Amino acid sequence: PAAPANPRTQQARPSGADAMGWTRGKALPVGLYEPKEDDKVQRYSAADLLAERLNFTAKPTSGFNAPDHVIWSDDDRVQQLIANSTAGRIGGDVSRKGETAPELKDCKPLEVNEETRWKGKVLGAEEELSEYDATIKTALVVLNKLTMTNFNKLSKQWVQSGICDSEELIKAGVEIIVTKAQQESHFSEMYARLCQVMSGQVQNFKRVVVERCQMEFEKKPEEKLEAHWKEGDGEDEKVYWTGLIKKYYLGHMRFIGELYLIDLISQKVMLKILPTLLGEDDDEKIECFSKLFETVGYKLEQQAAHNKANSKPASSDQLEACWEDVDKIISDKQTGSRIRFMLLDLKEMKQKGWVSRRKVEKAKTLDEIHRDVAREEARAQSGNRGGGSRGGGGGGGRPAMGHGDARKQRQQPQVDSDGWSTVNKPAGRSSSRQTPNGGGNTSPNSGNKQSAFAALAASPNATKSYPKPTIEPAESGKRFQSAIKEYLTNGDINEPVTILGEVTGGSAEHGNVAVSKAFDFALEGKDSDCAAVVAIVSKGVETGALPKTCVTSGIIESLEFLFDVAIDAPLAPKNAYNVCSKLADAGCFDRDAVGSIGDMGGFRGEKAVAWAQELGCDGAVLDKLR
Repeated sequence: PAAPANPRTQQARPSGADAMGWTRGKALPVGLYEPKEDDKVQRYSAADLLAERLNFTAKPTSGFNAPDHVIWSDDDRVQQLIANSTAGRIGGDVSRKGETAPELKDCKPLEVNEETRWKGKVLGAEEELSEYDATIKTALVVLNKLTMTNFNKLSKQWVQSGICDSEELIKAGVEIIVTKAQQESHFSEMYARLCQVMSGQVQNFKRVVVERCQMEFEKKPEEKLEAHWKEGDGEDEKVYWTGLIKKYYLGHMRFIGELYLIDLISQKVMLKILPTLLGEDDDEKIECFSKLFETVGYKLEQQAAHNKANSKPASSDQLEACWEDVDKIISDKQTGSRIRFMLLDLKEMKQKGWVSRRKVEKAKTLDEIHRDVAREEARAQSGNRGGGSRGGGGGGGRPAMGHGDARKQRQQPQVDSDGWSTVNKPAGRSSSRQTPNGGGNTSPNSGNKQSAFAALAASPNATKSYPKPTIEPAESGKRFQSAIKEYLTNGDINEPVTILGEVTGGSAEHGNVAVSKAFDFALEGKDSDCAAVVAIVSKGVETGALPKTCVTSGIIESLEFLFDVAIDAPLAPKNAYNVCSKLADAGCFDRDAVGSIGDMGGFRGEKAVAWAQELGCDGAVLDKLR
């Protein structure tokens, strides 16, 4: 058929009234769809269009290289086209032949079994629970909300839930607490305190707790593993349950220790548990022994010593036997390195008065958390050794003292023929300083060489009075530490000595903190840092800027934690020896005061004795440190 005429080349269709009254924006009249004799638009019916399509389905006579299986050459292709064009829409996956979705009238709703279908707890709230189940459910809700912050409030709700009303409920409550303590070992102290609250409401509660803990203690790990893992579950599942059981067992040991600390488990029971754990040739049990002893060691040793003083040495002898077994395990070559070092750490902890060098994770109140955060921030600011600020993290330095501008105005020293150098200073302080090269003495005069020698001849013990400090002791330590750092840069010893007098002002409290901060700086520093601390402190004592007693008390305050610092700074013991020995030779530090640290329990053992012996302490001091 002829191609339809191009509407762009034909006369435009009349609009408005000429087109049956149609205007733009209104519905198109039906009459416009009807073909007319004088219509310039060529129109085709559906049958004509289908016939046109069929005319072009034959194989092209040239330029067509398609394979035979893709050529539609069926004799009934016309009937197939007609059938496909007149067929209704089908559903389902039409890519699969013969698969269609059923009609809606043939579908029916899915049958739901009310007894077996899943129901949310809210929907099941109408179900009636027994009194026992309702009590357990209420108690669990309270226990899941329990923290150290709201302990006093929720522990009362725990008791009011009815968990203490019958023997059956009491055992169930203890079972819940023990399970939670195993799973959350860092909350062991809190769960032990909850048991203490229950003991005030229930008679013979200790017996119930001890029996439950004993039952868990006597269970073998192999039996627990069999309850959760079968042969066909795979090795990965076995490793998972083995690690989880070990974690729960260690948590149980810590919970037992916390119960002992609040007297819900007696010393007699503890002295039976410890040898049992240590007597088995099992690394897991030895690890449990170590964890348990870390919790109860201090109190157990104190009770044993008290009993021995009252002519009851049995408990003390049992503990000594435990330590002998520990020494045997350490010396045994077949013992693994992990267990050996674990036991060595336990012995070191005992020597330090049962103070752990690692922070033990435990539950805290919100107030305790806030205090810890504030303490860490303060420590980070005071320990920041970077930057050029004079204040060392203390709030921007010492602008009131005016030394910063003076440093910028210093000029290079001029050396005369006799080897004396004149250092110019800005107005407001003495105009010059005269010092021999390599020396530290100064002269307030700026005239000539004679005044310099006159300064050398002056009394070295001349003192200067300083006003009482108006800042906090902690701020004194920060400023003095910053002054030491600046001395390492400019080499002017008089400036840090002056600052030392200004920030201490003869106050023993401020002086102790200043010396302690300086000593801490030397522990983590280099040899030059140690020499700077010795020079400035000894000069401060000599000029009266620092009371002599503050040197010893300030160093002792930091020396107690020397070997803890050595974990991160291995040269700390060596640096401490250099500082203490040189200050002692200068008459500023009392060697025998090291023995007072032994009374506090933070500086004991073989390492402390060896360090003090090298320092030159007498035998009485060494005995205190043993």
